[in-house]
Amino acid sequence: MRDRGVALLAAWTATGAVVLVCWLSGAAGGANGCSSPAGPAACARLTSAPFVSASQARQAMTALWNARERADAARNVNALDQIDTGTELLGDHYALDSLICGCSTWYWTKGTRRIESLNLFLPRQAHYPLFFMAGVLAAPKGETEPAGTATAYMLATRAAPDSPWRIAMQIFDVGYQSPPPAIATPAVDPAGYDLAASPSELKAAAKWPSMLAAYYQHIKNAGVPPAQSPFLPGIQTTGTDLALNREGSVSDGILHRYEFVAAPSGGPWVFEENGSLMSCADINEYSTTTWARPNTVFQQIDGTKPNWGPDLNSGFYSKIVTTFERAVCVVHTPAGLVVWGANSTSGYPIHDGGVPANAGPGTTRVL
Repeated sequence: MRDRGVALLAAWTATGAVVLVCWLSGAAGGANGCSSPAGPAACARLTSAPFVSASQARQAMTALWNARERADAARNVNALDQIDTGTELLGDHYALDSLICGCSTWYWTKGTRRIESLNLFLPRQAHYPLFFMAGVLAAPKGETEPAGTATAYMLATRAAPDSPWRIAMQIFDVGYQSPPPAIATPAVDPAGYDLAASPSELKAAAKWPSMLAAYYQHIKNAGVPPAQSPFLPGIQTTGTDLALNREGSVSDGILHRYEFVAAPSGGPWVFEENGSLMSCADINEYSTTTWARPNTVFQQIDGTKPNWGPDLNSGFYSKIVTTFERAVCVVHTPAGLVVWGANSTSGYPIHDGGVPANAGPGTTRVL
């Protein structure tokens, strides 16, 4: 599993001060002002639909992967800001703040990983924004990984001709651990594009992530999955931990509320996968905590490990909202819908926010 604490640089000096090291290397310009730390491959494009060839997508993902590996190893703030986008970029910054507050340790200790193989999922596209996904098999220097496995699945998007490709979603990344078996590769046409599905099939597949968000909400509300559901049993469905804390529950004087929203970052993104359709998206869980008893506020103190969120400013809050990301893909099978994603039954925290409060006389302040 890729540690979401891997993102940016925070170096501790001998005096205990945090020094953020920011530099940009290897940036390359392209047509229409496009530039990226990944170099010109992240800016190459066709001038008309489908705007990106299979070869260009493969080169772009290779360049993005290599650039991000270098940025992770060197803890390069500026490069990661230009390589990632959407919830992936939120995760980067959350990880930096976690490192600064001492809430996590640095994960990438064995250097960069080189790509050994890459499987491409690339639909033909007639308009921007563009997208594609790649299954990457990679290994650190001096190591090899077995064929037929995957280190990570990365989804890249491109907003416009003058914008570079960026990594928008990461389905999973096993880091330096042994990779699991890869999912089936897509059936492609002679040019390397996914075989086209009908508009009605694409429209139906685009609804699956929203259906999954509603499925998760039902578990939170009722404590069990819906009686009738198209989703098959699995670690991301019946194996979740969503029923542990129910909607509206109160523990230690704190009221818990939950909301699930699909595709807040531009998806869902639909691909062909081994003769079936696959719809990928971020599902965000917004976990809201408030005090059940009156005249009580949360007190956030930066730099304290047991705080209410590493990217939440010091102060008093009447409400705190933590955003968790679940990066998933929903695959159609004859038996039903299969959900796969990270090897985890919970989401990754990517942002904390809150409603400021006035801690006046008589107010109870709780860390």
